[in-house]
Amino acid sequence: MRRAGLLALWLGVGCVVFCLAFFPLRASTDEWWHLKTGKWIVEHGYKLPRKDIFSYTSANYDWDNHEWLTQTGMYMLWRWGEERVIGGWRAVIAVKALLLAATYLLLGRFLWQRAGGGVRGALIGAFLALVAAAVGKRMFWPRPPIVSAFLTVAFLYTMWLHRTGRLKTPWLLLLPLVMSLWSNLHGGFLIGGLIVAAYFGGELLEWAGARWILRKPAEELQPKLLRVGIYLGLGVLCGLGSLLNPFGYKLYLLTQRVMSNKELVSRLSELEPPLLRFTWAYVFLFTLLGAGYLVLLVRTCARRSRRWPPLAEIALTLLFFKESILHVRHLLLFGLAAAPVAAWMLAEWWGKSEDGLKPALRTGRASARFLNAGLAVITVGLGLWLVFMPYEVYGAWRVWRESGRIVWQPTAFGRCARLWNGESEEPGTYPREAVRFILSAKLPPRMYNRDTTCGYLIWALSPEHYQLFTDNRFDIFGGDFLADELSVANGYPDAFLKPYGTPVRDWRKVVEEYGINWLFLPTEGELIHEKLLRGEEKGWVLIYLDPGYAIWMKDTPQNRPWIEKWGRRA
Repeated sequence: MRRAGLLALWLGVGCVVFCLAFFPLRASTDEWWHLKTGKWIVEHGYKLPRKDIFSYTSANYDWDNHEWLTQTGMYMLWRWGEERVIGGWRAVIAVKALLLAATYLLLGRFLWQRAGGGVRGALIGAFLALVAAAVGKRMFWPRPPIVSAFLTVAFLYTMWLHRTGRLKTPWLLLLPLVMSLWSNLHGGFLIGGLIVAAYFGGELLEWAGARWILRKPAEELQPKLLRVGIYLGLGVLCGLGSLLNPFGYKLYLLTQRVMSNKELVSRLSELEPPLLRFTWAYVFLFTLLGAGYLVLLVRTCARRSRRWPPLAEIALTLLFFKESILHVRHLLLFGLAAAPVAAWMLAEWWGKSEDGLKPALRTGRASARFLNAGLAVITVGLGLWLVFMPYEVYGAWRVWRESGRIVWQPTAFGRCARLWNGESEEPGTYPREAVRFILSAKLPPRMYNRDTTCGYLIWALSPEHYQLFTDNRFDIFGGDFLADELSVANGYPDAFLKPYGTPVRDWRKVVEEYGINWLFLPTEGELIHEKLLRGEEKGWVLIYLDPGYAIWMKDTPQNRPWIEKWGRRA
């Protein structure tokens, strides 16, 4: 009965994560250009484009594509789904959801051992795996970073198994091989290097502290010193393995292209700080860790115990906490790195941890059963909450408080059901009608577009029909074209952007320099669209308009055939 119950518990965790991840595409553009890149690679005999092929402004930029292998597999999976009437995106999203379910099941296995095993260890592992999934669910997009999430857990688990003597050293030689694969799947391979470096540094500091501060004999510390050497060698091998990609060391430079531009960082939603009122699981997890570290500090100062998590785990938790506070995209990584430490802390309070020592909180058999039952109820309740409660409870409550209206918010189960029934994207999310008009009208080249609309435009238009003005592959060109893009979008004169004082040119100069013939604009939030509608800017004619998008064509003799045919539609 116990085995059946534990099997049902882990099956439930996998189903909850799958349901959280199995949802239609919604208001995101990256998936489409990832898919188009894979399509281009497959159709060109698996050759990689060395220069940018999708945007004419960056046509001379080297494209060091750190995700090419995932993009290729993504397109092949999409094509397989289309051929079998499953639906391309439904196939891709289903595999993404399965990979995420495997990620959090592997994390749960790690947490179960971290919490000392047994029934309570399984309950702690399942509970914290669901909390970690709730922390990271906002990043459950069908994109290459999902692969990095799985490999991050694999690296964390492997290093911990070796440190605790559960894994023999020769097995570590698999990690450099995995690193060479990872560096072709996604730029998150840097995380693997950070994990190995953290274990090397942690073991070195623990050895130095035990040898020179606690004055322990060298013979007693020999295993730890041996691990220091092993992790140093492993780090070197992983570094060499990461260079086995078509672009070599250049992949290490990509992050700097984005993060060095403060104006760009401030405008990317994934690099914004998280809104804490929408991330209750994140608040819960870092509060639990903070309370746990405070208890450990008090117990150490009172000389009741000197048991602490490994320095490597503490360092990784603090690193990803700092990154998650600054950037919402790192919430997922924080959840994966923090959950093992939280599992150890809960085991220290309520039961035996993996070191087999007595718990801080002594419990009898009856109270232990009560704690197990309570944790089981909380875990089941959390799973049901994640699946059946609206995504934005706070948003629904705020609307009701301000207007008295009840606005139904979608649930994970509802989104999952819609995708299951064949709805692969949210209605009206992408400019399909506008793209049909562009292709049927055969507009002349040189369009202007925003990076926020680039994904589907790349899929449908580039490079076969038109190259875009710009897109959001900022690891290629950083913020080099951001000022020009914003200048046209807002109809700026020569000015400076706030708050960083980035200079921008008059938008007319940008149009002339690049030979732009028509503007593809969202109808919401674009100042230049409003100025053109009000007649504040002359020399442009509206040739297409729908509820979401507008196309303005420059009034020149070369463009008169399109203006005469389509200008009256406006």
